Amino acid sequence: MQRVLVLAAALVGLVPAVAQAEQRIAVLETTVEGGADPVVGSQVTARLAEVLGARPGVKVIAPDDIRALLEQEANLQMMGCDDDSCLAEIGGALGADLLVKSRVTKLEKAFAVSLSAVDPNRAAAVGRSSQTWGGESIALLELVSAMVEVVLPEAPGPVVGAIELTGAEEGSQILVDDQVRGTVPAGQMGNIPVGGHLVRVVKDGYKPAERWVVVRRGRTTTVAAQQEALESKPFYATWWFWTIAGVAVAGAAAGTAVALSSGSDSATGVNVSANADSAFTGGR
Repeated sequence: MQRVLVLAAALVGLVPAVAQAEQRIAVLETTVEGGADPVVGSQVTARLAEVLGARPGVKVIAPDDIRALLEQEANLQMMGCDDDSCLAEIGGALGADLLVKSRVTKLEKAFAVSLSAVDPNRAAAVGRSSQTWGGESIALLELVSAMVEVVLPEAPGPVVGAIELTGAEEGSQILVDDQVRGTVPAGQMGNIPVGGHLVRVVKDGYKPAERWVVVRRGRTTTVAAQQEALESKPFYATWWFWTIAGVAVAGAAAGTAVALSSGSDSATGVNVSANADSAFTGGR
């Protein structure tokens, strides 16, 4: 009997643990404003669903499914709401554990992107992130992937990454979001918050190089710098040469006038003027 119990206990140890309940996350359609391309909004929505759906134990409720369910509940007008209480109502109607809402706004020279996750049971946001992106619109997909790591981190701890610069001229200064972070060769720059950042590389004699990059959690983003040397002008094309030359010419004219005016007593004022003119024209 004892041997049977031992065998039974061993078999129980081989049985997989009961899987945790599946987490249902509803992803609403991305709101686009400020003239942003609606296609960008659709792409952002699809990327959010893809990133969240790739997490273990997560079931994503896509916008099409949300619309169908809300039509059945006669609550389709709630699709466009933004406040937490309204989002909580949607989540409750869908039976979702979390509801994710995003927004992309086109600014003059950049995009403003926001992402939030709401717990419908508490009618409160569990995470928010707002970013400004000055790079190309296609990179917004990488940006929102990083923002998910901020809003819904999979593990505790700092949500940071690193940046590594390559190809820059030695002695160049490195700025991240206008803050000096080091001088080349600087190696990896760590503890960079996850999200979008503007990296600039500056050095005397070179045009500033800049690039927008996305930093991911626990990863190193490599930035290749291409610095273009400024064209050196010949000395006679510089402002200081012409300033000095102008002073020299003015001095020569003054010296000539003084020499002529301090000549013989028989020289008249008219003769002085004529002689001064000859000094500049080479005589007539």
